[in-house]
Amino acid sequence: MKGKYKSEVLAALHETASGLYKTGLMSEDDMRFYDEGCLVKSAPEAERASSQKPQSGTRPAAPAYARGK
Repeated sequence: MKGKYKSEVLAALHETASGLYKTGLMSEDDMRFYDEGCLVKSAPEAERASSQKPQSGTRPAAPAYARGK
């Protein structure tokens, strides 16, 4: 995934995690964790993330992940 990283160290960490994910050695949930920790969010993403509150105890279906929502 290309994007702006918070630092050079986090860029290297994210690239390593991305390689592990692509080879199947890391789960999608773990990759999402690295995306959130290493990538800088754009202004619209940051606003959307802060305005949406997930319902407790619910989880979106797999197609929702595929659409990027």
